Amino acid sequence: MNELVKRLKSHVVRIDHTGVNIPSALISNEVWKQFMHKIAQQTNLYKYPTTDAWPFILPATQEENETDITQFPAGREPKFELVYDTYSPVPTIQIDIETDLRRSQVEQLFPMPYGTSFPDLADFFRTVYVHHEWLGLAIRFDIRFKSDQPDDDWETGKWLVNDGGRIKSLEASVHNTNT
Repeated sequence: MNELVKRLKSHVVRIDHTGVNIPSALISNEVWKQFMHKIAQQTNLYKYPTTDAWPFILPATQEENETDITQFPAGREPKFELVYDTYSPVPTIQIDIETDLRRSQVEQLFPMPYGTSFPDLADFFRTVYVHHEWLGLAIRFDIRFKSDQPDDDWETGKWLVNDGGRIKSLEASVHNTNT
């Protein structure tokens, strides 16, 4: 952790999102879905617009919670990600930070094996797992590269809202079906 802080000193621009990955080995898909519906009762929870089970909670006003998000200003952050993780055997805390560093600079600061890139996300960030003393838990930092488009659809949440769609609670789903 100290080495990560030292290497990124003065380069962190913002926190894009934090999150937690729950291994599928610890919770059934049915229980996960029920949990997502419970979370959706109190938050603005949106599907990630792929087949991945990576829903995001977006910060929202009371009015947006009651209706939906329709405005997408810069600064709708930090998001919170909940991942139904089919890869890792242990829960993972993730922290996604944007830096003012280009991809090549981040790769130079965190070469293999300290840093890695997930194939589908390599254009956006590099991942660094930090060593710690706690058993049964991973801590991961996703080091986001410098953004040349600070108001893009990812940063404002528009992509999640429009392309992913809101996850409704079971109560809301039943109510909407009956009306």
